[in-house]
Amino acid sequence: MVTYRSRQFGWILIGLADVLVVVAFVLGVFVGGALALTGLVLFIASLLLTFTAILTVTVDDEHLTAAFTLGWPVYRVPIAEITDTEAVRNAAWWGLGIRRVPGGVWMYNVGGLDAVEITRGDGQRFRIGTNDPRGLLAAIDTARRA
Repeated sequence: MVTYRSRQFGWILIGLADVLVVVAFVLGVFVGGALALTGLVLFIASLLLTFTAILTVTVDDEHLTAAFTLGWPVYRVPIAEITDTEAVRNAAWWGLGIRRVPGGVWMYNVGGLDAVEITRGDGQRFRIGTNDPRGLLAAIDTARRA
C-alpha cells in the first residue's frame, strides 16, 4: 500500500526538449538532406524527457522509491535500511539528473533545490529532490515506525 507519492517536474528540461522538437521539425521541413540531424535532435529530446522530465517518489511500508519518467532508472531502498533523514538544499551548480555531489552523496533530482538526504545503515547517503520535503520526511518517519 502506497502511503506517499510525489512528483517533481523538470520544467527547464521539458522546455529544452520542446525546443529541440521544434528545431527537429524545422530541420526536417526546411533543410534538405537533414534527416540524420533531425533524427539525432529527436533522439536527444527523447533522452531528456525519459531521464530528466519527471521524478516520482513513493514511500510504502517496505520501500522508498525514486523513479524517473518511464519508471527507469529507479532507486529503491528498504525502509528498514534507513537510519537518518534530513531536509537539505542542493546547490544550483550541482545540476540535474543522477550524479554524485560533494561529500560522495548520490543525488536524484529533476528540478528545484529542495531535497531530502537519506542515510542508510551502511553509511551510504543519497539525496532525493522533492517539492515537498516535509511531506516526504513525514512519510518516511511514519513508514519507519510501522
